[in-house]
Amino acid sequence: MANDPSTNHVADFTVTGFAPAVGASEFQAQLPNIQALNIKFCATGSYNSQTHQLCVDVPVIGTKCISVSLPIPGGNVKVCGETCGTFIPTGVKVTVYFNNNPIWSGVIWGSC
Repeated sequence: MANDPSTNHVADFTVTGFAPAVGASEFQAQLPNIQALNIKFCATGSYNSQTHQLCVDVPVIGTKCISVSLPIPGGNVKVCGETCGTFIPTGVKVTVYFNNNPIWSGVIWGSC
């Protein structure tokens, strides 16, 4: 996934919700031992102005950080993402939203 925010960004799930894409089927089950996993999330990002790091807590995966080349002024920073992979996550792709506008998209863990 390129870091061009104008294309291929992860949806802002706080706006779109988690409905499956048209024509997609969805199977949900509670499994005591997970053998497949797909995670979609939006979480508040935290920016450290001293290290220029933007961090987000990704469910199940843990805290992941990316370096930001430009300072992020005060405002609403949200990170929306989803796991990549067929059964087990192989990566996490995200889009960073600043005041509800996409400003960066990319893979922050593994490969997609």
